[in-house]
Amino acid sequence: MIDLKTLAIEMQQARQARLDAQAAGSEVEELIWTVQHFEPGKQRMVFMIDVGEPEPFEAAH
Repeated sequence: MIDLKTLAIEMQQARQARLDAQAAGSEVEELIWTVQHFEPGKQRMVFMIDVGEPEPFEAAH
């Protein structure tokens, strides 16, 4: 005997998996387009270095 409730749950999970795969594919296509249309000199890079807590300032004697 076929359990229709279990079958319906599995179908819904399969549909969701397909939608997730399509979304991932769209993200990959967008990334590929970005890499293919890269223009040197238009991007900026910022480097930040965490040097820890600042030392307390003490007046010179």
